[in-house]
Amino acid sequence: YTGKLGVAKFEGHFHGVNDTVGFSCWPPLEKAGTAKNPLSVPESGGIPVSNSELVTVLPFNDIETLETTLRLNANKLGALIMEPVNYNSCGITPTSDFLSAVRTLTRDLGIVLIFDEILSGFRINLGSAVSNTNIIPDMTILGKALGGGMPISAFMGTREIMETCIPNGPVVHSGTYNAHLVGIAAVKAFLEEVSRPNFYENINTIGEHLYSSMCEIFNRRNLKAWVQGKGSRFGLLFGVDSEPLNYRDTLRQDMDMMSAFNIACLKRGLYMLHWSPHHGYSSAHSMKDIEESLDIIDQASKEVSSNT
Repeated sequence: YTGKLGVAKFEGHFHGVNDTVGFSCWPPLEKAGTAKNPLSVPESGGIPVSNSELVTVLPFNDIETLETTLRLNANKLGALIMEPVNYNSCGITPTSDFLSAVRTLTRDLGIVLIFDEILSGFRINLGSAVSNTNIIPDMTILGKALGGGMPISAFMGTREIMETCIPNGPVVHSGTYNAHLVGIAAVKAFLEEVSRPNFYENINTIGEHLYSSMCEIFNRRNLKAWVQGKGSRFGLLFGVDSEPLNYRDTLRQDMDMMSAFNIACLKRGLYMLHWSPHHGYSSAHSMKDIEESLDIIDQASKEVSSNT
């Protein structure tokens, strides 16, 4: 669409294991360069080293570095891809000024802005996780929640961009399971369900209760932990007492404490995604389920606190 092959992405943002943007999702600091100038670190064996030349890695929530880097590389960057809510780094949210700067700069410099909402789409409201900002990307990727548990994903964009696909344009988009009827039926059922009155009001009421109660438990049990809740997914950062603004902020957490907490929950019947940057609940969970979970979280917090 742009005639440019370069892609910009943010450190700590995950866009799948692939040869184009499978870089610097969770890089070890000793390989990651500096905070202002992060390096392209491949996430998997098998990704050609030469592909790192196509990827520009940026620090999140840093307007100065964003503007300098995009202007310097505008002639080679075809797209900038980002998680509008960075759930893959514990649910970090962009500042309003930063998100506006991303949209303005990409538009002015002819760079396609792609929102990767595989995780964030439909988690907070009916549509984009940042729909309240009125910032519209050029393309959006959806998945996870979209199928209500069935495996399906979707991508969309402006008419001009989408018409680069066959049969109107030169880009081949084909696959054995594309638009499979079972998946499409699941999407239809999902959209009908989440469009019911008060669906998201109920989802977010559960979240507000869960997150505020966890904060109260951690404070009461004298357990240093940060709850980063956004919609129906949340991150827990142990040993951290301030909101993270980027991937490197999340590396301050106490991994041993996190492991001890997750194991303490597990042996009481509550499964927290071990070593995962995000956890979650769904509309299948009732307030009773949440209360039972909070009771276990309280017991686990008491155990961990007494052993630290």
